[in-house]
Amino acid sequence: MCAAAGRHTLSFDLGDNVHAVILAEGEGVRLRPLTETTPKPLLKVAGIPLIQYTIELFEQHGIKDIIICTSYKREMIREALGDGSRLGVKLRYSESEQPSGTGGALKKAAWMLEPGEKFFVANSDEIKDIDLYAMRRLHEDNKAYATMALTRVDDVSHFGMARMDGWRIREFVEKPKGSLGGGLINAGLYLFEPRVIDFIPNYGRPMLEKVVFPRLARAGRLAGFPFPGRWIAINTLEQYQAAERMIRS
Repeated sequence: MCAAAGRHTLSFDLGDNVHAVILAEGEGVRLRPLTETTPKPLLKVAGIPLIQYTIELFEQHGIKDIIICTSYKREMIREALGDGSRLGVKLRYSESEQPSGTGGALKKAAWMLEPGEKFFVANSDEIKDIDLYAMRRLHEDNKAYATMALTRVDDVSHFGMARMDGWRIREFVEKPKGSLGGGLINAGLYLFEPRVIDFIPNYGRPMLEKVVFPRLARAGRLAGFPFPGRWIAINTLEQYQAAERMIRS
């Protein structure tokens, strides 16, 4: 159940050593003019800042220590969210002067993670309804280095698409062109083993989607976790308006 619709009642959590990283560096260019004055993670959907949906998803699963990677209007994000106590979590910040790519941002924040422990990573611009317990079980049962949450859409041409072989993602195609119909796409939430950091280059602005996931797939270490819950992408003004209607309804 997503944060806006209600909260889970949980009798256990994912463990004190499980951390989460939220990637929130982007400028949200396709959401201008809204993002000219407000960073994308703070845009409100049904009265709640977009990033708060992801924070609450982690908090509902017992993940209390969350690192937020920021760049664009980072001072506004820190001021709005503070130390996280209002949301029942501990928030820490990894800040960059310029966006460093999803992989680069994660690598920069790696020193803040619990040594030797797996961790979740999520984009900040989607609303997700995912059972993180089930995702962790699949990840551990298959000894994956990384597990990607997957959702099904009718048109994969605007998303990163996964081609599966059982539980394993054998190929990851970033935003395939042409009319390919429906399929499983990257839902922007992952569970990583610490060794995944070593797959991220130390130069440029590496993207998880373009650099890390294809390498993991070729190594046979990238698992896919299809989930049936709600997933809402918010990348354009049209998607933002649709998300507002959907959550309020």
